Amino acid sequence: MEQTEAKRFFMTKLKVTRGGSIQKDDSTWEKREYTLELNVKDANINNAKQFAEAYLSIWLRPFFKTGKTEADNINLEDISWHPSNGKGGPFERSIDRENPEFQKVVRLLQECKRATIQESYVWLFKDNKTLGRKPARR
Repeated sequence: MEQTEAKRFFMTKLKVTRGGSIQKDDSTWEKREYTLELNVKDANINNAKQFAEAYLSIWLRPFFKTGKTEADNINLEDISWHPSNGKGGPFERSIDRENPEFQKVVRLLQECKRATIQESYVWLFKDNKTLGRKPARR
């Protein structure tokens, strides 16, 4: 009888959540959120995370096609932006905290930290008070 040595590997519980809100009519918003929990070999964790994020985006796609998203109610041009440079190249920065449009964007980005709004890639800095934007890649 032959003995074989089993390879040891460690498993990680990976939990990925995606969600969003759409406007059903003039005053009500509906939020939908999906979560996948996977047991993954440590060596495959990055691939599994990318797979889970793509899969959840597919699940959410029909939901977003049924209504108006929060981002549709935001006008980025009403926010004052200032040119800036970073590791990823030039972008625009805003600290226009009193502006209602700025506040809408900050509320939207509180959970996800970045989004594409009106063909601009918009993100919230770690201080949760500063926005950045640059043209979205298409």
